[in-house]
Amino acid sequence: MAGDAVRTLLKHVWTTLEPLGYPCALMGGAALAAWHHPRATRDVDLLIGVQSDNIDGVISQLVAAG
Repeated sequence: MAGDAVRTLLKHVWTTLEPLGYPCALMGGAALAAWHHPRATRDVDLLIGVQSDNIDGVISQLVAAG
């Protein structure tokens, strides 16, 4: 099921980002679905509280995690 794949992917991304210590939030349609207000969406939106000079480290961590 697509929902299971999205949850698995989110857990992987969240686990990858957590050690960096930046605040993160799920946004958009996926967040609404978590609050039982589903809407059609084709992506997952994440908000990561990172300074612009640290973006490369976040991207590198995500790429390294696959």
